[in-house]
Amino acid sequence: KSLDERFDLGIVDGRARRFCIPVGWDLLTPGGVLLVHDAQREAYHLPLRDCGEPLFFEPWHQGQVALVAKPA
Repeated sequence: KSLDERFDLGIVDGRARRFCIPVGWDLLTPGGVLLVHDAQREAYHLPLRDCGEPLFFEPWHQGQVALVAKPA
């Protein structure tokens, strides 16, 4: 956030995903996409749905990916 930049694509992976999802969402440009790794974990479902309608890719064997697009 300190860079005062906006991005077309945000990727959330690693620790503290549920806290990074809303921050990544805020940094997206209109029409931008947020990608979240290991999205099958219940703790990430509410933060993802707070952003919009996530698309969950299945099946997941090594970690499910979800995408959510910011309205243009």
